[in-house]
Amino acid sequence: MEIKFELIPLIALIIGGLALFLYGITSLSNSLKELANGDRFRRMISKATSNPIKSCAIGTGFTTIIQSSGGTYALSIGLVKAGALEYRSAIAIVIGANLGTCITSFLISIPGISQFMPFVALIAAFVMMVVHSRKAQQWSQIAFSFSLIFFGIWLMEFFIKNGIATQDWFTHFMEFLNNYPWLGLLFGTAVTLIFQSCSAVIGVIQGVFAAAVLSGSPITLFGMLPIVIGSNIGAMIPAVLSAFGGNAMAKRVAFANGFMKVTAGLVFMGLLYAVQPFLNSLGVTENTARLQIAIFHLIFNLTSVLVFLPLLNFLCWMSAKVFPSKKSVGEKIAFTELDPKVMKSFPSTGLSLANDLSIKMFNYVVKMFECLDKYMKENDEEVKDYILELERAVDNIDRHLADFLLHAVPGSLSYTDQTRYAYIMRGIKDIERIGDYGENLLNFYSSMYEKKEKFDTNQKTELTEAHKEAIDIIMRTMKIYEAADKQAALTIIQERRDYVQLLDKYQNAYFTREMKKKGVEKASYLSLVYVDILNCYERVYAHCANIAKLFNSDKDPNRYAKKDETRFSAMASRY
Repeated sequence: MEIKFELIPLIALIIGGLALFLYGITSLSNSLKELANGDRFRRMISKATSNPIKSCAIGTGFTTIIQSSGGTYALSIGLVKAGALEYRSAIAIVIGANLGTCITSFLISIPGISQFMPFVALIAAFVMMVVHSRKAQQWSQIAFSFSLIFFGIWLMEFFIKNGIATQDWFTHFMEFLNNYPWLGLLFGTAVTLIFQSCSAVIGVIQGVFAAAVLSGSPITLFGMLPIVIGSNIGAMIPAVLSAFGGNAMAKRVAFANGFMKVTAGLVFMGLLYAVQPFLNSLGVTENTARLQIAIFHLIFNLTSVLVFLPLLNFLCWMSAKVFPSKKSVGEKIAFTELDPKVMKSFPSTGLSLANDLSIKMFNYVVKMFECLDKYMKENDEEVKDYILELERAVDNIDRHLADFLLHAVPGSLSYTDQTRYAYIMRGIKDIERIGDYGENLLNFYSSMYEKKEKFDTNQKTELTEAHKEAIDIIMRTMKIYEAADKQAALTIIQERRDYVQLLDKYQNAYFTREMKKKGVEKASYLSLVYVDILNCYERVYAHCANIAKLFNSDKDPNRYAKKDETRFSAMASRY
């Protein structure tokens, strides 16, 4: 019995199926990202080495897990900017990531799987309502999203083949794609650029192609495959555009990915013309239509991997020529990890090594604030990225030293070593916190540039002076830490009060000026940022004083001893 549908409700039902599919594939990707958001997965990416095969395999595996090449790309770029991953390895990861997106199209190709998905969705929804375990919620959400993908595809196919496919305009559109494959390429690129997901567009193409074939539409593989090629090209465009705001390394990775996709797309378009008679001769059914799209998608990306992975050095060379690095902002950031066995067997030697590394950590903090001074004046993205690399190195050294020191065997330290141990363990925490406030300051100044906000002349003068004082006290505190200078430590502790008074003076003067202008009805963005920045500097001074207090104190212990003596003498008559 033939089913007839009105055009408007029919289009609404197809759009509803598309919405379910897009929500399912987006929700699935987000759920898998959340499940994979542990340190072990980040460590998996960061373990990519100069071995391109290993890096490519990591990119493929990670993308297969989270089902988002964009997520893998973003994480790789973040690690490159943080100095934890070489851009050569990042390019290899991105090459592999493109291959990892192929699994969804093959799952959609499984015959008859869609009819079971509503039951999966019902069970998953019931579990999410009844079971409140975090793991159960996560896996149920994944199952629910997975079922929506197939149910949405099934709805689109059903209403296309029973309604839309019978319309003359649909038949003409299919013929148009057969006759103008280059427009199909542009169509696939544009649609993917809109939906921001290659996997989603490929899934829709599979559904539309299967429905068109079943309804007797004149579409052929030669007309559909250019859309698949365009979808692969469109997937990399947002990443390329976003990289223009990054540093040279990010631009290189984006350029290499774009060059690879566009080159592969043009070559495959030429090959389609060469094998057009073969494609037209292939028998296509509802089930084989989906599978053929999935196979071509795999061939396209697998060929790209096999061709461009051996050319990795060429891609790196070419991208470096197009986006050369500026002159290095500072020295290379690196540190040698300490062997825990040294701390166990030779604690005194281990403490000396730990002390040297903590001083290096302090040096990185000093460089952070020196570079921050440059960033305040020039708004240089390369300087910003270098500061973030320094902060990342400070955090890594802090974690490494804490783990290294914990390997000390209880009772093996002499009294002198125990004191030194305590100084280092407590000192690195304050050093790390100074680095954190340096990053906070960078974010505040960066947000000012992004919002195109500007401090007035008085504020600039005050912040410049505050930053100058911060650099001075950090450098002097580092020397105190290195030399255990008690007298200089006392000076830092005493001067901290003067610095706090200076910052209070700046704040009071600022709000006095504001009140004289028009009166303050509500706090402006500039006011909040200005106060936050001054608070950051105050906390920097406080942590410097904490480090100085490891070596001296401005409190007179005899004063408290005399008070205690007087108090206990008064109590003596009671007992």
